[in-house]
Amino acid sequence: MWSWSHKIAFLVIGLTSLFLFAPGTALSWDWSVTPGVRAQEKYTNNLLYSRVVEYEEFITSIIPRITVKGITERDRLNMDVNADAQIHARNGRYDTVNIGSSLNYDRYWSERFSTTLNASFKKDETNDTELQEAGYVTLRRTRYRYSGGLSGSYYISERFIMSGGGGYSYTDYPDGPYPNSQSWNIRGGPEYVLDPLNRLGISVDYDETEYDTVNFDKTSLKNMSAYLYWHHQLDETSYLKATAGYRYTWTKYLVHRIVLEQHPYFPWLYRLKDVAEIKSGAADSMIFSVEMDKRWTERFSSNVSIGRTQYNTVDVRSVERNYVKGSLVYRITELIDAKLGFGFDRNKYDAKMGSDSDYYRVTPSISWRIGQNLRLGVGCTYEETDYDRSNDVDRFSGWISLSWSEPRFLSNH
Repeated sequence: MWSWSHKIAFLVIGLTSLFLFAPGTALSWDWSVTPGVRAQEKYTNNLLYSRVVEYEEFITSIIPRITVKGITERDRLNMDVNADAQIHARNGRYDTVNIGSSLNYDRYWSERFSTTLNASFKKDETNDTELQEAGYVTLRRTRYRYSGGLSGSYYISERFIMSGGGGYSYTDYPDGPYPNSQSWNIRGGPEYVLDPLNRLGISVDYDETEYDTVNFDKTSLKNMSAYLYWHHQLDETSYLKATAGYRYTWTKYLVHRIVLEQHPYFPWLYRLKDVAEIKSGAADSMIFSVEMDKRWTERFSSNVSIGRTQYNTVDVRSVERNYVKGSLVYRITELIDAKLGFGFDRNKYDAKMGSDSDYYRVTPSISWRIGQNLRLGVGCTYEETDYDRSNDVDRFSGWISLSWSEPRFLSNH
């Protein structure tokens, strides 16, 4: 487990690297600072998204955010920091403050060569985040995630580009029960510009995650994938992206089984014993994705994506995830927007390591601009998980929120 000194060192190294990459002084940049805050009151009929204990709860959230941007002729910097302070009316033991921060720095060294440096830190609760990211049900546990990466691209010619990069991340569960983990990834491939609206490319990716398993050798998940992709610019604000390829995944995971054994001191007596052992497996499948972001009229826009990918779960399992997700936005008036978010995730375990599941969610909402920088929002979410070999679970949540932001509240130009 990382100590606080390691965590602080991680942040210091990231910030130091930023200014090592950036020539000149920060004062020569075009800086802007945008603050914001959202206050939200939320009701849910199943706080933990549990099949066993369903807590009704009212949650008050205060969510401040600050975004810092810096621009020069060759540099682009974006830094975002936010917090989510949650107060529970009935179950105060679940009060928490979640934190998210990210830093992204683009450097254009020449007309042909550019690099991107990124770093992030996030503290969250696993149950809500895993549902949002992959439709995967977990226990509610505090998690800290640290990550950083570097990538670059080089124009060999006006049409031919080579790109590549890699990254590292560390995940810490201070209270268990999930194992801490560290991950590495590397990727790269060529891209060809057909015309101003179309790009074709090939990408080869390798990811490896090691988990700290007590009293056993480290468990791990390794995934190799290769795919073709096509990006088509429909217009200035709309695009279509498609990928198709293949993945192969190696797993080394811990399993528990109950056995009946003879008592060592009383031979006529038998007892149940939990036996844990490391098992290995492998799986492969086709992977694909299609995403379209389109503004159909001045009032109506949509973003819809469908695909299949491989996903590492918090409890050291490899899942083939098939998904459909998206949002529809309609501007009723100049001040009122209506939005419908939706999603479906089919999680299928590799090597039959668990119970496959289907996760559905739908989120209608409306927002009103009640001032130059003020918005009032009302919405709800219904979500449900259906399991192949166990009981199902569902949840309804509704909320009302008030948001404020001030673009370029501080700037030097």
